[in-house]
Amino acid sequence: VFIVTTTPEDFSTVMEALEAEGLEFLEAEVKMIPDTYTAINEDDAKKFQKMLNLLDDDDDVTDVYHNAEFPEGWEE
Repeated sequence: VFIVTTTPEDFSTVMEALEAEGLEFLEAEVKMIPDTYTAINEDDAKKFQKMLNLLDDDDDVTDVYHNAEFPEGWEE
């Protein structure tokens, strides 16, 4: 299993090149990956997780991206 990261502009080109080499994909998608992350404390993590859960439950929301860095050992 490989994880390949490229720019959104090069996504199709890279995917086609890998397919030409005979590689198959388990998943292929463009995602937003932050350049920097912001650490949040446990209290903020609880509030933020609640908001993420609400967004996840909304049928009109397809993807949610964020740059929050949850506290070490954080569990929902």
